[in-house]
Parts: sequence; C-alpha cells; structure tokens
Amino acid sequence: MGEATTGTFSQDPAPSSLGTMIQRVSNYVLAPYDGDVALIATEAVNESILNLNIRNWSWSRRSENIDLVADTQEYALPVNFKAVRTMEILDASTPPAVSGKLDYLDPKLFDEVYFDRGSPGSPSVFTVFSEFENGMLTLSCPASADFVLIHPTLRLRYYSRLPILSATSDTIPAPSDVENYVVWYARASVAAHWVPAKVAFAEARAEKAWRNLLLADVRKEVSGW
Repeated sequence: MGEATTGTFSQDPAPSSLGTMIQRVSNYVLAPYDGDVALIATEAVNESILNLNIRNWSWSRRSENIDLVADTQEYALPVNFKAVRTMEILDASTPPAVSGKLDYLDPKLFDEVYFDRGSPGSPSVFTVFSEFENGMLTLSCPASADFVLIHPTLRLRYYSRLPILSATSDTIPAPSDVENYVVWYARASVAAHWVPAKVAFAEARAEKAWRNLLLADVRKEVSGW
C-alpha cells in the first residue's frame, strides 16, 4: 500500500510571529515601543534558537523525497538538515510505497568499505561526509537506469534545524512549549540591559521551560504539537 507523507496540521495554540514575541519581550521591560529593545530582543530570540539547535528533538523530525537520477551518486540535502534518521526506498506507485531502505554508514567506514563506488548499480547504503562542505549525501554507488525505473524515489527522514528569524511575520516551526522557552530566554537577555532586577526571575522561568522541554522530549509527550 502506498504511503503519503503530505497533509495539513494546524497547531493549537497557533505559533506566534517574531513581531509578537518581540512585543512580549519588550513589555517585560516596560519598553513596548523602543527600537533598541526590539533589536536586542530579536538577537536574543535567535540566540535561544541556536541553543535549541544543539539537540536532536523528537519534534524536529522531518522527511523529504529525493528523486533519483540514473548514474548520479550525490544528492542535495534539505536546507534545514541537521542529522540523519533513516532512508527509505520508494517504488513507482501513486502514492509511492516503501519497498526497502538504505542503511546509513559513518563516513570513515563508508570510505573504507565502498572505496570503489563509481559503477552504477543498486545502492544499499549512504553517508553524509560533511553537510557544511557541500550539502550533499552520497550513495554507495550511482543508481542504475534499471534501479531508477523500479525505485525512482528515496525518502530521507532526518532531524531538522530551526531557522533564524528575521521578518516580523516569521514563526518557529515547533511546539508552543518551545516558544515559551524562547520568550523567557529573550526576556532575561533584554532585562540584563534595561531592568537588571528582572533578570533572575526571567532566567528561572527560562531554565524551567528548558527542563520541561527536555522532560517532555524524553517522554515524547510534547504538548501543542
């Protein structure tokens, strides 16, 4: 049976925009219309996102289909790629059905086992040598035309990175629990500049929100997702 991964989902509560989060942070230091506060708040929001990107969260799981091309061995990774989970082989049905999988190998072991990997055939494993060098994944061999005819697509399941926010309409593609941590972290950072007496309270709330995220992630019970 074919398996579809497309669909729609409306989070409740809906994610707040960057502009709304900045307003909440600015209100905490009683400076709702201060441009300098908004600038520091934006920097703090994005710093908290960098903190979140250190971990592979259960809610950061994504998938992307990769169309195979005969005699091609390397394929571009998704722009928000962080770490590999699995790779499925899909058949030509509509919607496509999973007909197998490609195992992931550590780059060093991959190089040792598949040092001669230029001849087209049926790929069985893949690796990512360095996403920051060229943003590509590498198959154990280029897929042959016959292989592509039967298995035209791969489905990469991976952990994603949260994007840095810039436009006031930008939102965080994560559960509402994450937004709670982000806002309290930013409040603590902004308060350090304008209202130092409010730093300790905001830091305590941010630390509690972070602990709750970790606990919920371990239990896989994140609310708002």
